[in-house]
Amino acid sequence: MEFDKLNYKPIETAIISLTGKPSDKISMLIVDPSDKPKIFSDGNSVIPITLQPDGRKTYSLDLNGYSSGVYTAVVNKGAAKSSEIFTVGLQTGSGEIKISSTKLEYRPGESILILGEANPNTLLTVTLIDPDGTVWKTKETFSDKNGKIADGELRIPSKAKPGIWTINAKSGSNFDEIEIEVITSIEEGLVVTVNQGIEIPGYGKSIDIKVINAIQTVQIEIIASNGDVIETLSFPASSKGEIKQPWFIPKDAVPGTYTIKVKDAQNTAETTFDIK
Repeated sequence: MEFDKLNYKPIETAIISLTGKPSDKISMLIVDPSDKPKIFSDGNSVIPITLQPDGRKTYSLDLNGYSSGVYTAVVNKGAAKSSEIFTVGLQTGSGEIKISSTKLEYRPGESILILGEANPNTLLTVTLIDPDGTVWKTKETFSDKNGKIADGELRIPSKAKPGIWTINAKSGSNFDEIEIEVITSIEEGLVVTVNQGIEIPGYGKSIDIKVINAIQTVQIEIIASNGDVIETLSFPASSKGEIKQPWFIPKDAVPGTYTIKVKDAQNTAETTFDIK
């Protein structure tokens, strides 16, 4: 699931691109800024959607009447769930901005989790700059209703130059910068990483699985510490060879170290994460 942009005006229509199995019937709900499912004009909170024979669908979501804030779209198909955040009516604001990264050293291909604080419901622009001053990535992000910033969408390029890189967060005339160091050589082949995801009332906590350098369709296995396969997923890689997929942790999951194994047409990779 992918939105055509992050932030919308309340009079706009959000364009959502969906992919899955051919002719699949899925359902979508919208979680509003108060963490409650949005009720639509027909009295229902669930939008039924049928994918096309090629497994794709473009859905237009009318945002007329949506209040300002941060929303989450959740798509369900059986036990499988996918979610994506979008915002309505956020603006650049005044006030201090503070950001930090969860670590200081990164390897090429790694994701960067940025945490911070700003005024509540503020739209920010985040920029990733290499040691030569070249801008590699500029993206929009936001602070939530409590003023918290949490963004894991930036990634060190696979051909990143070693050295000190800069991350700049700006909103209006206010900004903050931090420095990180990129070390060692380029990562090649299939790579899978896991970051902490969102928590949605009624669905629980999630992790964000990210795969890079993938070829064609990728199979993902989530394996418990005793070797049992908890779930097997399959997704086509994007044109950039990437997959970004949230996975909601089952409520009865036993605490321990879990393994994620991924396999594409040519390679395999794995990583671990902990459930506490």
